[in-house]
Amino acid sequence: MKDTIQFTMNNPARISLCGFNCSLCPAFQTNLKSEPDRIEVDAGWRKFHRAKGWIFEAPYCQGCSTNPEVKPLWSGCPVRKCVLLNQVDNCGCCPDFPCPRINNLIHVCHLIAERTREKGTPTDFEKFALPYQNQKTLNRIHLKYLSSLTKTESLSVTKVTLALPAALKNESFISTQLNPEAFFEGVKHLHAILEDMLTLYCQTPGGQAQELIRNKDTAKLLWTIGSYGEKTGAAENLQITISFQKIKETLGFGKYKLKQKIKDFSKHKIASQLFADYLKIYFPQFPIAALVLQHYTQRLIQAYGPKKAFSHFWKADLQVLA
Repeated sequence: MKDTIQFTMNNPARISLCGFNCSLCPAFQTNLKSEPDRIEVDAGWRKFHRAKGWIFEAPYCQGCSTNPEVKPLWSGCPVRKCVLLNQVDNCGCCPDFPCPRINNLIHVCHLIAERTREKGTPTDFEKFALPYQNQKTLNRIHLKYLSSLTKTESLSVTKVTLALPAALKNESFISTQLNPEAFFEGVKHLHAILEDMLTLYCQTPGGQAQELIRNKDTAKLLWTIGSYGEKTGAAENLQITISFQKIKETLGFGKYKLKQKIKDFSKHKIASQLFADYLKIYFPQFPIAALVLQHYTQRLIQAYGPKKAFSHFWKADLQVLA
């Protein structure tokens, strides 16, 4: 059985914007020729892709890399919208590849392949899994894209820099009954984390749009933990624990999304452990930042109310601590 797909970078008619091989896809217009074909494709997509019977709603798939004015079968696909917004040939030709959005699609395609191997035949795999194994395809395209770039074409990241309020000093935290200097270091560490969450490292409009959404979700989780979590541990090993049920009630995050956010936490120097029923976070560099987080969220809620407080947290507004 073949496990790779041959393609050319300059053949957009044979490859979708997300790296699917249209020439192998049984739903593509050149492959879907009769009513029995349609019935077989519909049954295969239901069984292996767990998709609803969409194939009867359109004569065939024309591919997604057609003229943007022509509404294709996959017009609502977020990956397609992102590629068109960024004005690139496909995801492999994007400077932000691989982004979380295409990584998520690649993950889904791997699950489809595993399911098809388990429940189908080799022929089923070639029809309903192989065309959508897009990771290797996109990786090869991206390597060609990178080799074609010149140094002048590389884009730099503009980091967001937020100044600490001038009125914020060590003495501001005497009321916390802790070492003001240590607490101030924790404040600066939390401020740097929020500053990093506001920085967009992607180089394309589509990448920045999804990065902003992803970072805001990460900040919402951090806010929720600070607002509803319970502090545990000694001063040198402070941790905040929150139940998974509380996160689900407040944010609607399922376990899969929560695991994604935990990965994002690690990028911002926040360590975490996910247990069956609860999540625990801590700050390895400055453990006292856990206490700062709780103190900060409480002060924001007191100052602005529970509905408006997060917007100030998301802007890293520390005036409330001054």
